[in-house]
Amino acid sequence: MKTKILTVVGLASLLILGVRCGMDLGEADPPRGEVVRYTAALCVEQTLTPVGATASSVESAQFGAAQAIDGNTSTRWSSAFSDPQWIAVDLGARRQVSRVVLNWEAAASRSYQIQISDSSAGPWTTIFSDTNGNGGIDTITGLNAQGRFVRMNSLARTTAFGVSLWEFTISGDANPSCGSGGTSCGNAVIQTGEACDDGNTTSGDGCSATCQVETSAPCGAVKLVPTAATSSSTESSLYPASEAIDGILQATCGGSNRWASAASDPQWLNIDLGSPAHINRVVLNWECAASANYDIQVASNATGPWATIFTDTAGNGGVDNITGLSATARYVRIFSRARTTTFGNSLYEVEIFGDRNPRCGDTACTNSSPGNSTALTIRAPNIGARQLVGNINNAVRIGQNPVNKRIYFLTLSGTISQLNVAAGTGSSTTQITTGATIGAAVGRTLTTVQGMAFGPEGNLYLVANSTQGNTNTAVIIRGTMNGNGWNWSTLATSDPYPNSNTPFDHHWNGVVISPDGQSVYVASGSRTDHGEVQNGGGAFPNTRDVALTAAMFRLPANGAGILLRNDRNSLVSGGFLFAEGLRNSFDPAFAPDGKLLSGDNGPDADYNEELNWIRQGLHFGFPWRLGNEDNAMQFPSYNPNNDKRLQPGYFGVVNGFYYNDPSFPPKPAGLVDPIVSRGPDADFYRNTSTGGVNEAGALGAKMSTFTGHRSPLGLSFDVAGSLCGLYKQGGLMLSYGSAANAFADVGRDLVAIRIVPVGGSFEIETRQLVTGFAAPIDGLLVGDKLYIVEHGTPGRIVEISLPRSG
Repeated sequence: MKTKILTVVGLASLLILGVRCGMDLGEADPPRGEVVRYTAALCVEQTLTPVGATASSVESAQFGAAQAIDGNTSTRWSSAFSDPQWIAVDLGARRQVSRVVLNWEAAASRSYQIQISDSSAGPWTTIFSDTNGNGGIDTITGLNAQGRFVRMNSLARTTAFGVSLWEFTISGDANPSCGSGGTSCGNAVIQTGEACDDGNTTSGDGCSATCQVETSAPCGAVKLVPTAATSSSTESSLYPASEAIDGILQATCGGSNRWASAASDPQWLNIDLGSPAHINRVVLNWECAASANYDIQVASNATGPWATIFTDTAGNGGVDNITGLSATARYVRIFSRARTTTFGNSLYEVEIFGDRNPRCGDTACTNSSPGNSTALTIRAPNIGARQLVGNINNAVRIGQNPVNKRIYFLTLSGTISQLNVAAGTGSSTTQITTGATIGAAVGRTLTTVQGMAFGPEGNLYLVANSTQGNTNTAVIIRGTMNGNGWNWSTLATSDPYPNSNTPFDHHWNGVVISPDGQSVYVASGSRTDHGEVQNGGGAFPNTRDVALTAAMFRLPANGAGILLRNDRNSLVSGGFLFAEGLRNSFDPAFAPDGKLLSGDNGPDADYNEELNWIRQGLHFGFPWRLGNEDNAMQFPSYNPNNDKRLQPGYFGVVNGFYYNDPSFPPKPAGLVDPIVSRGPDADFYRNTSTGGVNEAGALGAKMSTFTGHRSPLGLSFDVAGSLCGLYKQGGLMLSYGSAANAFADVGRDLVAIRIVPVGGSFEIETRQLVTGFAAPIDGLLVGDKLYIVEHGTPGRIVEISLPRSG
């Protein structure tokens, strides 16, 4: 597939915007340091539904113009055998157009224009030209035009036949006035070298007269009117959840108009605001049966994931007036862990205050700790950094217990310690338990412990590996909360499966708990680099990956003693196999909208690293697709001597893991490619024709997804919407970094990820924030603080302070 941008016309393996500025609105240039904000709503790109199509000619009645807009890629429009020719699509009304996709039949256009008009008779305005067309699929992005009719005007053909299109697809916003206050063209931050916000940090923007400046309105604190309420339970039909949002306040015990739960713990009340809003105050009017320990949580979905924005561990009823909050969400949940009485929880009324504009205050980004006491390089405004503790060698994970709010970190040997965060300097750690103690409790010798995640009830889930000679056994351990520690039991174990005895034995590692706490998602890394035969020193002839590797599994959180067989049919029939084709999904995480995302590091060749949206039953390509490219070794004609992706010094290259392999298994159908990135950072790739290195963003292109060998890790999301600007409800991702230094982009950094809706799917934008880490391996976002664990020697934990709405 070709993309055309509008222009002037496993742990061991880890070791080895389109920029466009708006119209000149006559505004003064914004001063440096001021953030740009636009009056009108930004345009949202979705597929536009055409109502008809006409053409200059048709080859025959069988190939009419309507065949190019019917959504069927086996029917087509074909013109007469002459030049010029055109096909015009009627969108039914004036629209904003941002993307056009032309799916050419073999008889394509060598020179064509994309034109737009408000009338089928013209006049036509050319918004894109291609004078070197070669067929295939042309994806033309970066457009910003308004009109009802969109025309492909072909000036010259590639063949002696006519021009022919399987499909002509147009995307944009149904509102033609979207973005009319000036189309957003940057990252919401004025950076060094910029006079306005276009995302270009190297040479200035050249558009200083085209950015509209507006003073950001501060967030209001009006009472927000909910649309609905649900609850975990009710005492009876007399006390439904809806009575906690009906505006009727009472102050006596036993009043009639209230929500009351069943007499057990925990319980929750979930309030729907109808649409996302900024939340800065919550008032809880308790009946006498109150909560002694509760969280206020927020989410974008009714099912989570949930982020805690306030905790009261010593509740005493009455009226709780909670101020100073800063969150963006549609749903607000009061989650009670313990009651003050033997009755249930009961609320007369919940009042929520804030601003209906969910992005109010975004341009007034502030940071309470903007300093940098580390050797890290800060590459974006309003970010601070400080070292908390050092000398914590081989740390692999960091997480927060949602019940006691304490932060814990895990080392590769299984030692769990508490991080005691102090202001300024002098933070400390307290060891809680060791891998030997945990292993003894579950009757296993644990070789490595690579995964750690907390459930909503405070239970701790560990993913461990027990290697015995040439085989490995995965052990998923559940710790039931007991004071500041846990009582350990075995949730699941795997059959012993073959090790390759190479650095590409990734073993089992990533783990995340579903927002409702009912499921445990566990990732197993591959035992191969790229699907090659790894016989384990002769112990396992002709063995590649097996049923228990390169996949993600879903287990019931309340399970016990589950046996995961090294047999795909057994894993499917047991409901355990969730997704396949994942080389090493070390860090799965739930995004604010509930999607499960995970980074995936690539092989010992210059293929892209990945970010995947993990969905049940799908196959994400490994080993047949690496990044968004076919694994070249699957083809019978493969010759590693001609493979530009292979570089001297790579372990897989030095040890002959790339070879002509005529027995490579056939590729299954329905493989899913990674998420598309628009850059502008973490976007280098190897040109397989020349062997050179290109940067996608600099060429006006996209890629799927990241620079090779970055090893994307430490994925976390601003679920609460507490951060500001481009960070709000976005993602943060670390890069363990390239040991081989194959690209100028070596990683070892912190990158912000912004999710950009595109039709029914999405793409991402990436911005490098902090560089200079030593093997950063995991991160934990708590409010506006990101706690980062470095796996390097000596390891340390660093706190990154991020901007939040002022």
